[in-house]
Amino acid sequence: MNSTTDFIASVYDTLAEVFNFSTAPPTLFLQMAWPGIPISSTDFKNASGMYDTGLAEEVFSDISNIVPVFNKTKFEDSAFNVDDMYQIILQSARPAGTTDPDITNNPMFKMFADALYEYMRMEKGTLNDPNFFYHPSKSTPGNWYDEQAAQFWPKIDIKSGDVKPATGTSLFVKNNGLSVVDKGVWKVNTIANYATKFQNALNNRLALQSTNQSTLQAKYVVKKTSPLLATNKTAVSPAPMLGKAATTTSAPLNAKLATTALTLKVNKNFSKDDLLAASFKTELINNLAKEPIQASLPVNALNRHQELLRSAIPKTLGKSLFLNSSLSFKHRMLLDGIAINSIPTTGSSEATNGFSISFNYCRVNIDRPWMNLAVLSMPNWYCYGSNAFLFSNGSATDNPGTFPLLPTSFIVVKNLRITANWSAEDKANINNGVAFGPFDIRNGSLNQNTLEIPGMQIIAFISKVMPPLAPVNSL
Repeated sequence: MNSTTDFIASVYDTLAEVFNFSTAPPTLFLQMAWPGIPISSTDFKNASGMYDTGLAEEVFSDISNIVPVFNKTKFEDSAFNVDDMYQIILQSARPAGTTDPDITNNPMFKMFADALYEYMRMEKGTLNDPNFFYHPSKSTPGNWYDEQAAQFWPKIDIKSGDVKPATGTSLFVKNNGLSVVDKGVWKVNTIANYATKFQNALNNRLALQSTNQSTLQAKYVVKKTSPLLATNKTAVSPAPMLGKAATTTSAPLNAKLATTALTLKVNKNFSKDDLLAASFKTELINNLAKEPIQASLPVNALNRHQELLRSAIPKTLGKSLFLNSSLSFKHRMLLDGIAINSIPTTGSSEATNGFSISFNYCRVNIDRPWMNLAVLSMPNWYCYGSNAFLFSNGSATDNPGTFPLLPTSFIVVKNLRITANWSAEDKANINNGVAFGPFDIRNGSLNQNTLEIPGMQIIAFISKVMPPLAPVNSL
């Protein structure tokens, strides 16, 4: 009879077969979420209960903005954001072998400047909290979150007899997935002092974010200053809102571009018309040529709202954790990840066997219209004041940079059913369980020997290795 390890390896290998990973380039990874990210239809609906494409864009952009840790089989949030990494690279990139007097005539320099201009131009204010900005990513299919559309998703059905032993021929085994399973598959919340443990985990995450920002400031962000980009985004509302707002007032498109000096001979917040004007683009290139720009690192949502987030933590946290809270999706996803990671992981009972599984699935592709990957793939450029490969060395085997991978799509499932000959120990785990391997089971129920989780959740990401960033040492 198949074991838990065989079962998880078979799920991974089946997904890899469905998405043709046998012919995929070695720089493309199938990373299982550990556990899955639950998706609620309410996150995509406005106060009237109708699906809102604006909200859907924001939620999708939040999901797409995670830089994962370098791992071939497990998706893990690195606490860095894709748009932050991209912005820093563009602002400090300079062609190798070019002197400042003639840099504005260099085609590569103009390409980086154009990419930065497009990046800045496409920034949008969020609907629910005008203190926050985001760069919109586009999904295919566009209605992936719609419950009605999900009725037509294809189905994967792995019978007990189809589950094969996890041997060396398994892609999961080849990609060192057994090391993930060996650390345990159950997340069971049975700790009396869990709130304290979560508080410690939250503090650790805030400390990690602070360290990340300090590292970026020290290594990647140029120490010279330019008034073209302000060091703080302009606050638009008097207080941040954690929950969903009843109104949908948008913030100015680029409040962060408010200047404090006479670089552009104005002193105001730039409007969309300003950004579209040819004069702004010319002035941007000229200022980049004079000296690389120092931009502030956007303050992470946890850092900015840490006191409000801490006050939202209940004294006792049950199985649901933050799943049904009134927090916005961005905050809930962050807090949820911290909460689940602070729960100890345990193994599955060896008495549990005979696994089978079925679910409907949808591959959702990610398009970032504000991101120019062709520019990042060019050779012979460096990041001002930095060594080569600090973001990525381009390797698909060992890539310790802060921007090693870029998610290109994710796999969302629905109507998940896992059947097994559950041991008494694992039945108890289900009753108190938060997660089982790559599956979030908080909304699940055990019917006979079948664990049923009807809602949507993201169980995997497909990520590609980033090219060498930057390919050349700073001069």
